[in-house]
Amino acid sequence: MRKFSLIFLIIFFTINCTLNAQSGDKNKDLSNQKELLDSGLNKVKDNNFEAALKDFDMAIELNPSSNLAHEIFFERAQIKRKEFKKFNSALEDYNLAIELNPSYVKAYMYRSILNERNFKNDSKALEDVKKSIEIDSSCGACWMQLGYSDQISFEEQFFALEKALELGVDIDFNGVLEPSYYLYNQIATVRIFNTDSTDEDYIESINYFQKCIDNYEKMDVDGDGEYDKAGYLENSYYMQANIYLEILNQPIIALEKINIAIEINPLNKDFHVLKSKIYYKMDEIDNAIKSYNISKKIKPKLYYNDYFANDSSYPYIDFDRKLDSISLPIKIKAKIDLEEIMGLDTRNNQFFMSLDYFLYTQQAPLFLNYKKDTISFFDFEENKLIKPVIINSDRTEKKSLTYYGYDNINITDDYIYYSSVKSDFFHNWDLSDYPFDKQKLQFEIKAEIDTSIVRFNESKFYKSSYNKVNGLIKGFNIDKIDFEEKFEVQNEVNTFYPGINRETVYPIASFNIEVSRSGGWLFVKLFLGSYLAFLISWIVFLIPTKEFGSRISLTVGGIFGAIGNRYFVDSSLPVVQVLTKADIINNLILLLLIFNILIVIYQKNKKNSLRFINNKTAMLYSGILFVVLNLIIILI
Repeated sequence: MRKFSLIFLIIFFTINCTLNAQSGDKNKDLSNQKELLDSGLNKVKDNNFEAALKDFDMAIELNPSSNLAHEIFFERAQIKRKEFKKFNSALEDYNLAIELNPSYVKAYMYRSILNERNFKNDSKALEDVKKSIEIDSSCGACWMQLGYSDQISFEEQFFALEKALELGVDIDFNGVLEPSYYLYNQIATVRIFNTDSTDEDYIESINYFQKCIDNYEKMDVDGDGEYDKAGYLENSYYMQANIYLEILNQPIIALEKINIAIEINPLNKDFHVLKSKIYYKMDEIDNAIKSYNISKKIKPKLYYNDYFANDSSYPYIDFDRKLDSISLPIKIKAKIDLEEIMGLDTRNNQFFMSLDYFLYTQQAPLFLNYKKDTISFFDFEENKLIKPVIINSDRTEKKSLTYYGYDNINITDDYIYYSSVKSDFFHNWDLSDYPFDKQKLQFEIKAEIDTSIVRFNESKFYKSSYNKVNGLIKGFNIDKIDFEEKFEVQNEVNTFYPGINRETVYPIASFNIEVSRSGGWLFVKLFLGSYLAFLISWIVFLIPTKEFGSRISLTVGGIFGAIGNRYFVDSSLPVVQVLTKADIINNLILLLLIFNILIVIYQKNKKNSLRFINNKTAMLYSGILFVVLNLIIILI
């Protein structure tokens, strides 16, 4: 019996020692894990993320199921998500943290953020954040995350955000509440995008944005020693400007607000786009174009994993207008971009021109009428109701008018339609001011639709361009492109309204391309011979009057020179039935030559009683007449 008791005591003592040793090992592991966890967190604060990750890895290797393991998995998930962008690995760690501690609130909340921002799994994100609130209804950060979700109703969003304001937001779960100004911004934004918003809701949104502005504080959330550029302050001014412009129709106040936003952040593309829209609505077109050009130079910043195509056009929009919603007449704004002009010459009444033309209107290409029939307003392929006025030739190339979408920086809210034309055009030269003439080449777009339905206007925002025109003969310059709406009355009579019968009238968008000459060298080329002829007749007054033979020979020779120069000028022009400035100048020089001959003859007469007609005074009077009369002809 004693032997049996001794064996029992030995076994008991051995088991107890073993258990105590294991307990000691576990306590030692837990202590080491705590040290590694704290070390890792301190390294995160110092932005030494690689070293922090190694500490978390070693801590988990010690015991992946300890009482501290869920915290270590969470902290490792945080730096994987935020710093290393290892989203799948971060998700695994969040899952393990929740598996070890199903009531771990902040693991649910940050897994919700990961699912929403990086995996675009909105339903899973919503499930997680609701679970976090179910566990702890006093978690202000959880209510905030719920309020940011677009998977719940407007009322639920508004309630969640107000609840977050009430409780305060401890985003790091360390007992320190953050400033709440950005919640005001989000509440205002939620109100705006509620489809049932009234003007009162929009005014209340302005007030919430103002609360964001009034309560704004600079923050350094990531602890890098620099204030974070979250953009809430300037965004609040921007959203206020949007409401004042689009809803309340107060562009002056909108301009004040957007100017403040741009002063805070001048590199925000959207701010300059909105400023351009404001100026456009105020009909300050030059300022609108200036802001538009600034916005085109700015590349937008990308957030999260989202990709924004900078040059993508808007999708094709179908059936977005009902017949009753169309306001008649539909206004179509037009512009042209000149690319090439060839063969423009005074001896030829035909030239070749290549250009693109654009139409801008708020009328969509397709819509449904009250009978639910699909209507193609511009009828591109069949009847081609809107088309250029051209004469077809073997060089003619033209594209059908095509729906282009919106400008990728949309200022005017217009749909854009595009086409191009290459063809021969006719021009009747007006040479009455030759060689100082200005020609008006014409391009026209006709709508075979009555003016009660369609009218043309010039596009003030998208202006016609002619900066890079190829093929234009040296010496010609394009000064400007003018727009004019013309009308073409048809023979048939139609009924437009009950009791109103009249001829159909088609509107025409007419562009006058003003072309001038670089007249300086052309003037010298045309009239140098005539002017030299006059100069020869003029210097005869330097020859003594007794040398009559020499003097009369020179002046008569000048006349023949002037006549020869006139034929040279006429040969460079087509046959015209008008008196041109070139004709007037040549005729004037001939008259002055004859005037000089008469003076020479009169000076030969011994009965000369006019003492002032001596060589000196004759030279002076003749020269003054020549200069003054030429200037009058050129400048008139």
